[in-house]
Parts: sequence; structure tokens; C-alpha cells
Amino acid sequence: MKHERMREIPLSLVLKRWTKQAKSEVHSTVPKENMPSEAVRLARHGDLSYLSSKVSYLASQTKEGTDILKKELSRLEPILGDVLKQQEDVGDSPDPCNNIVRDPIRVRSKGMQGSKEPKTKPKCRLCRSYGHNKTTCPQKNRVRGRVRVVAKKKPKLRRLNDIED
Repeated sequence: MKHERMREIPLSLVLKRWTKQAKSEVHSTVPKENMPSEAVRLARHGDLSYLSSKVSYLASQTKEGTDILKKELSRLEPILGDVLKQQEDVGDSPDPCNNIVRDPIRVRSKGMQGSKEPKTKPKCRLCRSYGHNKTTCPQKNRVRGRVRVVAKKKPKLRRLNDIED
């Protein structure tokens, strides 16, 4: 905001639920005409869902209420279907909107990049061949054609008492 030299947040960016008047206004707030058509359609749907949920709860409490609501909804369904068909015939369909904020594009993290060269196999320190190491060398006792002398274990030191004469 400082970069744009704005002194206060525009009212179009402040949600009503953040203000002190959040509960004082009636819930059915359809957005203004300058908003994107998709956003307007979603706002209308939200308002109708809220109202229908409330009415459905009240009607479900009694059998008479359920019957009344079912009758009214079945009466309204064909009427609203005709209204939608008339709107499609006129060609008054909502324009595609470019002002909607979409999800950001994912960027790969800057961690360790995969190397493009194939890894070299381990090299044995005894026979100098690739594919194994010193401990798994098939020629442990042979080194370059010579027989490798394996060191013998040192004898344990004995105590004087243990030595037999």
C-alpha cells in the first residue's frame, strides 16, 4: 500500500464480516454490477443456499410444513427452468471474466537439483574394479594375482599363575 501511496484500504477489499456492522445487515447481499459475472452467480447461489437451508429446517419440524414446502418447490421448478431457457435464447449469457484471482503458478523449489550425469559405481580399494567395495570384494584374500596374507590373531597374554611348567 505504501508503494501505491494509498492511505486506507479500499472498501471493495474489506469483507463485511470484518466490520462492526457484520450482523446488523440482512444476509442477502447480492454483489454490485461491476463485479465479475461468475462471482455474482456464486454469491446468488450462496444466498439462496442459506435461505433454503433455513426454510428447510423450519419445514422439516412438522409434516404440514414439509408438505407445504414440497408443493411450493415443485411449483417453482418449471417456472425457473423456463426463465433460464428464455435467458439462454436471448443470448444473455455471462461474459468470461479475466478479473478473477486464480491460484498461483507452482514454482519448483531451489533445493538440490538432480544431477544429469549417471552416478559412478563404487570402486573397490583392494582389486580396483567397479561395482563393489572393500568389504564385499569377491577377492578378499587375493589382491592383483598375489595371495594376500591374512594377519593371524595375536595370542592372549597369560598370567603367571596360568602358565603350566
